[in-house]
Amino acid sequence: MKNLTVNSAFGQLLTTQSVAGSGSAAATSRFDVAGAETVTILLALGEVDAATTITFKLTQSDAASSGNTKDIDGAALASVVTAGKNSLYAITVNANQLDATNGYRYVGASYTITNTKNVLMSVVAISSRLRSAPPASSGLAQNVLVTH
Repeated sequence: MKNLTVNSAFGQLLTTQSVAGSGSAAATSRFDVAGAETVTILLALGEVDAATTITFKLTQSDAASSGNTKDIDGAALASVVTAGKNSLYAITVNANQLDATNGYRYVGASYTITNTKNVLMSVVAISSRLRSAPPASSGLAQNVLVTH
């Protein structure tokens, strides 16, 4: 048995919900990755209409809910099209890709849905190889064990 949660922290950036497309960018909540070496953001999508395109990118911020936000270079999915099927996407970034010098330690995501149809989606963050204990508000507080 292997414990996948050792030195990891989990957070739900967007709870599973039906999101209405508008063509305008929307943002998820943010996740504190202080002390982590990597963070993986998982985007889960339900079946999407063939005429719908989704763009999805990771952002970094210097505050948990307000403050300054900017894109993380190279951390984007352009033109996600999942017509007729459920899909799961993952983007992993290293901590050294964040502007830690200027206090950017929160990771979130920005997405745009091009059609007015609703899309079932969820976004989860997993930080790994923590050099210190995860922050108290790190999200899910349960262990997940996987057996081989």
